[in-house]
Amino acid sequence: MANTKISNLPAAASLTGADLMPVVQSGVTKKGTFDQLPFLQAGTGAVARTAQAKMRDVVSVKDFGAVGDGVTDDTAAIQAAFNSLTAGMSVFFPKGTYLVSPSSPSAYILNLPAMNDVSVYGETTATIKVKANSGNYVGIIGRVPTSSALAGLTVETLVFDHNAQNNILANLSAYSAQVRATVSNYTLTNNWDNVSLRNIVIKNCDSQVSFYFPRGIYSGGHVAISDCNWINARNGNGQDFDQSFINCTCDSLQIANCRFAGQSWALAPRTAIETHSSNCVVSNNVVDYFQIGANLTGISQAGTTYRQICQGILLAFAVMVC
Repeated sequence: MANTKISNLPAAASLTGADLMPVVQSGVTKKGTFDQLPFLQAGTGAVARTAQAKMRDVVSVKDFGAVGDGVTDDTAAIQAAFNSLTAGMSVFFPKGTYLVSPSSPSAYILNLPAMNDVSVYGETTATIKVKANSGNYVGIIGRVPTSSALAGLTVETLVFDHNAQNNILANLSAYSAQVRATVSNYTLTNNWDNVSLRNIVIKNCDSQVSFYFPRGIYSGGHVAISDCNWINARNGNGQDFDQSFINCTCDSLQIANCRFAGQSWALAPRTAIETHSSNCVVSNNVVDYFQIGANLTGISQAGTTYRQICQGILLAFAVMVC
């Protein structure tokens, strides 16, 4: 096909990194592959690397087939993105609504990999939404039981929609049977530390515990929760049961600038904040239509009953227990 214009060539099928392309260097036409396409960041000292290496800095759930149209069940695609991570990597959710559903009432919907220093974040309004009529589940994002430690988990700038109004359970026993956490290490784990949850919106939540990091018999390090907003939180479809939307047992805990908004007094959840932590600071939070705003209890385990600071909490239709 000598002397054929590129525009007259047959259309290629889906391209791979190994496919060839013509490259003109110093007036000489050579061959290269798409894997060799370069990237160079602006600025002094930038180092050339391939475009593919650059794009792999962050894993997008759409890289694994997630659609985010609010109709397609994206559970398998998101889990595949989680499974691809190595330590120090991030999963990104572009703008959209990602429907998810549990495989079992005794399992997390999405399982974090057994490694440290993982980040999950989204593009402002990116929403992970539990599919209607999904039944019970342990939590939306969590970690399956493992002997591996969990050190360094960040979840930020995401919307979680539990869709409780379209997932009404059969009775009070069903509401008490599972945690239905938003993010948790429940049933986990041998030692954990440095958990950061920030700028998260949690909608239509009927959890026993939304953010749940129990220490149990293991070492629990630091948890920081800030700028999170619960909207239309509710009890068990009008039935009161033991709920604490934040429940952490750790060596240090910070909860700041969060808002807890119950849907109504008839559906008011039990407790917004329950602490079982040393070195605990709870500050500048707003609680509305919860039965109990903050319950600073400590715990009977050695070393977790001191240094509790609670300040700047506005309670509307709630009480505080210390």
